[in-house]
Amino acid sequence: MKLLFHIGAEKTGTTSLQNWCAANRKALKAQGVFYSKALGHRNHLKIYQASLGPTRDHPAFRRLGLGDVTSRNAFRDQVTRELAAEKAQAEAAGCHTFVLSNEHCHSQLNTQAEVDRSAEIVGPIFDEIEILCSVRPQVDMAVSRCSTAARAGFRIDRAYFESAAQLRHYFDFTRLAAFWSTAYGKEAVTLVPFKRFPDCIDVIKGRLGLSGAPGFTAPLRENEALDIRVIATLNLLRDTPDALPGPTRKALLDTPCFQRLQPGPELARAFQAQFDDANAALIESFAGLESGDLDPEWAKYDKPSNMDRLDVTGSENLSQLIGYILDLNQKKTTSAS
Repeated sequence: MKLLFHIGAEKTGTTSLQNWCAANRKALKAQGVFYSKALGHRNHLKIYQASLGPTRDHPAFRRLGLGDVTSRNAFRDQVTRELAAEKAQAEAAGCHTFVLSNEHCHSQLNTQAEVDRSAEIVGPIFDEIEILCSVRPQVDMAVSRCSTAARAGFRIDRAYFESAAQLRHYFDFTRLAAFWSTAYGKEAVTLVPFKRFPDCIDVIKGRLGLSGAPGFTAPLRENEALDIRVIATLNLLRDTPDALPGPTRKALLDTPCFQRLQPGPELARAFQAQFDDANAALIESFAGLESGDLDPEWAKYDKPSNMDRLDVTGSENLSQLIGYILDLNQKKTTSAS
């Protein structure tokens, strides 16, 4: 049986893909495709968690209550057994392809040893493995990632944006491709240019030969971008996370995005330039990638930077921001009713 192992990257439509696959499990199975449930209902978190180095101080281990190497290795063995058992179920159901999807494999497995651990889990179980990863211009990823980071409690400002480039395992696709090619073989790794193929669901359907297959529900699209005024409010509240009651915080995070964060041309080009040489080498060495695939659409960064609006202080500013946000949500509720 073949394993189609989708590892991201983050900020390439992975959540929408996972929601679609989970919603269409029965229809996929009828076409011979098995979308794992044992490793996560939608997002297969267990595959990255089981692949983490057992001595690493990682939040996933704390969330799972795995406090020592012995328990972490036992968890890995358990996940391996669960995957093998589910693969047997898939074969018994007549499926030809098994699908795993988890973008944390891109963002969290940041050493060769951890990627190798993932191969040690899945390699003995499947006859054939394809690693699938969408890649996009790094500055686009960095801007999109700001919304996720703001939700997680990080302060978003110019310093944060500039420091993001230090996350080489996240932004350097040459490094990522080297890790996964070493663990699985270069011939097993497929890199998809997000710029030309932005619909992750269509990409997966194409790899599975399902482009014309009937019976699938419409994809659930998710847009997690935060309005810059919401990010500014979160910046102001990051040291007092309990300052907003739960319903108000939810309204804050659900606010429609009308004004996106704009780093401006200078910062955007400086950020992207750090990866130009590595991107050129990657395009040269991987079939399926073409010149320009990792070049941003610079026109969307031509507007002046609005990052100065992220620095707000004082209760009056906070009151104005929250009032504006609640008003927007009230209008959204009224228009929907």
